[in-house]
Amino acid sequence: MIKVCILSDYREGFKSQIKNLSKNGDSKFIAPSGEELSFEFRGFDEKPIDCDYVLIINKTIKPHKVRARRVFALQQEPYIKESKQYGIPFKNEWAIKPETYAHCDVVFAFNEGLFKAPCLEKVEFKTALDSVLDLDSALDSSLDSADFALDSNVLKYGGNSQNGGGQQLDNTRFQHSNSPFLNSPATNPNQLTIQVASNPHSHEVDSPRKAKFHNTIFIKYPPMMYFLFAPNMPYNELCNLPIPRKIKEISCIASFDKKAFAGHLDRMKFVKALQNSHLGDKIDFYGNKTPNELAEKKDGILPYKYTIAIENNAQSDYFSEKIMDAYLGYAMPIYFGAGNIERYFPKNSFIKIDIYNVEDSIKRLENLLESNFYEEHFGAILEARRRVLEDYSMLESMGKEILKDYKTHKETPKKEIFLKPYKRSLKTHIWRIALIIYYFFHRILNKGESKNKLKDLKSHPKATL
Repeated sequence: MIKVCILSDYREGFKSQIKNLSKNGDSKFIAPSGEELSFEFRGFDEKPIDCDYVLIINKTIKPHKVRARRVFALQQEPYIKESKQYGIPFKNEWAIKPETYAHCDVVFAFNEGLFKAPCLEKVEFKTALDSVLDLDSALDSSLDSADFALDSNVLKYGGNSQNGGGQQLDNTRFQHSNSPFLNSPATNPNQLTIQVASNPHSHEVDSPRKAKFHNTIFIKYPPMMYFLFAPNMPYNELCNLPIPRKIKEISCIASFDKKAFAGHLDRMKFVKALQNSHLGDKIDFYGNKTPNELAEKKDGILPYKYTIAIENNAQSDYFSEKIMDAYLGYAMPIYFGAGNIERYFPKNSFIKIDIYNVEDSIKRLENLLESNFYEEHFGAILEARRRVLEDYSMLESMGKEILKDYKTHKETPKKEIFLKPYKRSLKTHIWRIALIIYYFFHRILNKGESKNKLKDLKSHPKATL
């Protein structure tokens, strides 16, 4: 058993999530080969840690002593850039400073500024994720075959059925041919299981995506998020969730209680523009601090063919539970976020929009409502859902990476390691205080914000804030 201790300043929320993401509800990752990893959450104020691997979420916040073979770190928090428009100074520059992770062996990160640091040296490094990513368009096109069709809100399979016709499937489970649940029994004895086959994933090692600072390896990697779709739903139940009847068209889940990033405010503006447009009555809007708050996020996804998913920034390799939750509910995300999202999901499993061009986004939605795009590309959604469950969840992703690393370093003896937190320099402190003072008066003079940057916002008579 490989013991992994997770250091996080918000471990209680993670603890329940990791438990639910494990196949037996025991916070363990079990490889197909039978090897096991146990994940345990620890706080920075607890006694020294003794384990095989330490996993730091985001950063070390307090000095801490550990005894371990290897120390990993995982970035889940995007760098908050300075925003002159909203008068927001930078907040977490540690996310783009290699020295933040000087005590780590491997760091899985996505913040672009980190990889642009001049002190980094490019290296070749093979990760477990390299074996599951596939940029071959042939695979994506194979997922768009006519074997899958949705008609009158009921799934039909038009493959080689013996009766020669499409078979209606009110209660159907889809699973990938490489799924660990391939031989698992259906939760319903009357449930039909259809296997979705695809080619093995692989991609060429991309040197600029891997770098080294002293003895620390940095790897571009999505943030390995947990799911908010149904926080209390066990992993096995989530995997075997029946395909629902899609009786509605588009939902939009966007909270109005987050204003830390410029991206939060831009998202709010875009959603308001949609609400005030002529499409406003054709979209169901949900979110915290809105008239339609959801008890569970799944209720705003399962009945819908499409759901609007807007990240708080559009940097490459960063995607969150927003797009993953859409796939878990068998919905196609109308997506704004990572510019290279095609690297991780089939190209026809999502629709891209630009929240800074409201008019164009509205036209895309209009065309979507008049098409059968969802039905035509349902196979791509199924493959995207499989990747979420088997490749991109925190437990699966990190479990595979640690296991791969362990095969190389299992003979490495444990050593005492002192984890030191990042400290902001005096120069940076002074500069940030100066920005806070400047933006305080800037907001007063500009009545809260500067000129709205959304392109063409007033081009449609109803698309105004």
